[in-house]
Amino acid sequence: MSLLPGGDPDTVCSNASQQGNNTAVLIIGHKPALSILISKIISGDLNGSIVLSGGGLAKIRNYSFMTHPSGDPQWLLTPKLILEMR
Repeated sequence: MSLLPGGDPDTVCSNASQQGNNTAVLIIGHKPALSILISKIISGDLNGSIVLSGGGLAKIRNYSFMTHPSGDPQWLLTPKLILEMR
């Protein structure tokens, strides 16, 4: 519910961090909330330039929520690239 329009990215990050170390977390959302969340995690800025198109995927490693969300972007796939991988 936190990724609904007007949702709080910090709540999503906090919930994800409660899953423990070495845990993979899959977050599914809609535009623009998911792009805003990814921007917050990898840049610390809600207004980052990450734009995830509908049906896209992103992988973030070394996720942390110690004092603020952080993580290392590994890849960003557009729906077109995903279809080409089939």
